[in-house]
Amino acid sequence: MKKKYILLVPVGGLANRMKAIDSAIKLSRKTNSELHIIWFKDRGLNCRFDQLFEPIDLPNVKITEATWSDYLLYDRPRQKNIFIPRLFQKAIFDNCIYEKQALHLFYENFDFYDWAKNRKVYIASFVYFYSPEDENDRFSVFRPLASILQEIDTRCSLFGTNTVGVHIRRTDNALSIAQSPTRLFIERMKKEIE
Repeated sequence: MKKKYILLVPVGGLANRMKAIDSAIKLSRKTNSELHIIWFKDRGLNCRFDQLFEPIDLPNVKITEATWSDYLLYDRPRQKNIFIPRLFQKAIFDNCIYEKQALHLFYENFDFYDWAKNRKVYIASFVYFYSPEDENDRFSVFRPLASILQEIDTRCSLFGTNTVGVHIRRTDNALSIAQSPTRLFIERMKKEIE
């Protein structure tokens, strides 16, 4: 019997990567497959996994920082790398899904279990593509480093009972930028303060 194996390349910002990793862990458990996660630093998140979190301590789950050979073999195929990794991936894996496909397939209720079971598969994703059986189990594998928890506690101790957080996306969502200019956020925050 051939080896069942999922290789995940999580992409995007931190929350996107956490969604993809959590999802791949659920899928690997369900398919009883090994999971290898390769973490690439890039402009979306120029930070190593081990600078944020404690190691993921699960059987058959391994997360590694990308090496130079990983950039050739396992990086997302795109214009930047002349799509060369796709040639290797098509030879190495039974099935491959790339990030834009993963997003569309998720919304089409694609059967990722059937796609991955008893196969060696590659997926690059920034979405939660495989839901857990227990919604309370989301993100339970992530344990921030003690230094990060301390920083979170320090900042949160400054919050009062009327604290409101605002996240304004300005780097990757053209529609959001066009329809929600920063000045509207500022006006709304001033109203909230009043």
